[in-house]
Amino acid sequence: MELDLIYEPSAAFSLLASYGYTNAKVVADTIIPVGSRLARVPKSRGRIAARYRFGNGLELGAGLTTVSKTWLALPNTETAKGYTLADAQAAYSLGPVRIGLRVDNLFNKKYFAPYAYYAQNVVRPGNPRSAYLTLGANF
Repeated sequence: MELDLIYEPSAAFSLLASYGYTNAKVVADTIIPVGSRLARVPKSRGRIAARYRFGNGLELGAGLTTVSKTWLALPNTETAKGYTLADAQAAYSLGPVRIGLRVDNLFNKKYFAPYAYYAQNVVRPGNPRSAYLTLGANF
């Protein structure tokens, strides 16, 4: 199940809220216990974000993304802890040219993400703080 809500009280300001729920369980098997959650599929994930567009071409935004704990294997014996990450964006448009900066994992949170490696269910370190600079033009 997924739910997305977008609220724009004005042309300058927008809010986003999204939530996803996945009830991925074993329903029949001769070895794995029925009811076990599927490996590497988080039960829930969500996001909230806001963006403000100033009248002079400047845009600022920020958001939070959260992921629930995730089972690593079948049967369910070990999990990767859930985590919440922050991000921020800024952009400036001048005529047809737009320059943007996005920072993911804003506070450089240490976390582990599920990962399948040669049929082994393990975790890998989550991505550290990352910054992206973009430049675009409309023709």
